[in-house]
Amino acid sequence: MYDAAFIALDWGTSSFRLWLIGHDGRVLAERRSAEGMTT
Repeated sequence: MYDAAFIALDWGTSSFRLWLIGHDGRVLAERRSAEGMTT
């Protein structure tokens, strides 16, 4: 289990990216997909 502070999300027209950010600002996990809003 992660001790996350927040989730950052970028869902653009051609891709989807999500980051789990810790309290110290480090990226704890990352997910990427080519499934954007128009794909």
